[in-house]
Amino acid sequence: GGGVAYGGGRGLGAGNPLGVEQACVESELAKLSLRKSQWEQQQWRNKSELATLPGRIECIQQRSAGMEGDVANRRNVTGDSFRMQIDGTWYSDRTEVTRQLVLRFSVVKPGDTRVIGLFGGFRMAIRSHVKRDFGKRLVLIGNVEHEAGHTDNPNGFIRVLENLMNRMEERLAEDSDYLARTEKRMSDLKAEIAKQFDKADRLAWLAFRQKEIDAALDLSKGDTSAVEEEEPSETV
Repeated sequence: GGGVAYGGGRGLGAGNPLGVEQACVESELAKLSLRKSQWEQQQWRNKSELATLPGRIECIQQRSAGMEGDVANRRNVTGDSFRMQIDGTWYSDRTEVTRQLVLRFSVVKPGDTRVIGLFGGFRMAIRSHVKRDFGKRLVLIGNVEHEAGHTDNPNGFIRVLENLMNRMEERLAEDSDYLARTEKRMSDLKAEIAKQFDKADRLAWLAFRQKEIDAALDLSKGDTSAVEEEEPSETV
């Protein structure tokens, strides 16, 4: 803003018509320079985000491949097929399983994960989160880890495990969708980063024109000064 007032003041004060153009050029130049600075900052953010995406995509692909294997290896434990191994002993009675799980939940300390048996083709563990809000949860361990939802009711232990088993295809579909969105994001960012500043030519012309106007005004100012210096000698 200061540059605009200063430039306009020089030209207009000299009574030169170039002063009006000078003010307009400097005003537009200031606006476009700010816009370019904002564009450069966004480009930097785009490049920073893009640098993280290949690793993220690789993680999603590995997790999806592991999930596909887990879905294939999952065993039916519904209805009369229900069986769970806890510390080497197999149980088929859900009430007894609940009792055994309650006993083992009580001894797992915050921050620990303890493998306690097998269920549905997976190793089964109890994880006690450091943060109390997350509490203690059952985890099925295959190619990837599947953490069950939290429940404070012991009668819900088996239900959350069954929900976990039933949701594996859904989680796989979510990962597939996440992968597609991440790959599209990477493609979009590459395209955006490849673009040039859309007003680059205009900005370059304005900078060039500003120099031309400044040079012309300085020359005009020099001519005026020369005339003023001659006037006193004529009157003597």
